[in-house]
Amino acid sequence: MTAGDTAPIYWDSRDLTPFGNPQLRTPVHDLAGGVGGLLTGVLGGRNPALLSIDGDVPRLKLLLPKPAKAVHEAVFTSREPERLITLARAHPGWAGLCYLMAGLLAYKHGGYLRASELLHRGLTIRNDEDANRYSSTYLTRIVTRIELAERVEIPVLFSEESVFLALSHSLRETGRTEAALDALTGLPPSLPMALTRCSLALTLGRSRTVIDWTEGLLNADDLSAALLLVRARAAQGGAL
Repeated sequence: MTAGDTAPIYWDSRDLTPFGNPQLRTPVHDLAGGVGGLLTGVLGGRNPALLSIDGDVPRLKLLLPKPAKAVHEAVFTSREPERLITLARAHPGWAGLCYLMAGLLAYKHGGYLRASELLHRGLTIRNDEDANRYSSTYLTRIVTRIELAERVEIPVLFSEESVFLALSHSLRETGRTEAALDALTGLPPSLPMALTRCSLALTLGRSRTVIDWTEGLLNADDLSAALLLVRARAAQGGAL
């Protein structure tokens, strides 16, 4: 822990989190046969170029604000970010949300530079209340599979954590490791966030910080085992 922290960065006390089951791409954990957990049935029958959903596409209710229908259709049927970007420009009160969804779509396609730009733009624009209500009602089952560290992925429901973890990974892939670490600063404690944060800190040569952040961690599951491996490398003064 660092000065001012009230709990270790890996200690998540919430009853519900946006995280599904992690996937470890190793010979021991062969994922070729399926992804399990949260993503069971998510991709079934849905074009892989689209944003993934846990369940079915939600139906719009009547009497929603005018942009809602266009945004809804774009979020759930777009294969490229351009449609969402066009809507962001046409509806300023919905622009932040549209840029975030465009960024997550670019991220899913592996366009990390563009994803980082779109996600950053979306985070800097304040949405109207109508857009916020739409998001909390209709977008909570969107799933983004995020790489936390090398060979470790996790599905994350649409949330602050899915956006910032995707942004952090995008920044890491484009060589901006310090910015990738900074992007995680405000997130609540959790094992996925801790694994990403410690992996980045180790890459930056901050072994002592990694050891402090992981003090008291027990080997309870796959993510904690991966994080303990990062801690062991930090203790040896090594790098990932």
